Amino acid sequence: MEFPLTTDSNSEPLHERLFPQLSLMFLIKLTAGFAVVMALLQAGFSGNVFWAQVFAVILAATIGCFTLYAGLFCVASALARLSGSIIEPFQQTDTMKASAKQTEGTE
Repeated sequence: MEFPLTTDSNSEPLHERLFPQLSLMFLIKLTAGFAVVMALLQAGFSGNVFWAQVFAVILAATIGCFTLYAGLFCVASALARLSGSIIEPFQQTDTMKASAKQTEGTE
């Protein structure tokens, strides 16, 4: 199923690509990263427990950092919404309304 994408009514429709465009350097880095992960897993399964423990600690620290960041973001967002400090799109505050009235009166 194709969904034509356009930027305006005069342009011809753009079509979504099946795969995203990736650079060769990104693919090389991705392959190297997976090679390191597989080498660490192979070392862990072959009896070298030290490298398996190092891999587990690095993986746990990385996942823990992302989880902590997401949790703190959710808490900060909830507190901001509860306190009313987030302005919804196209919502005018009292200060904006007063400013608009003041500029209308001077013209």
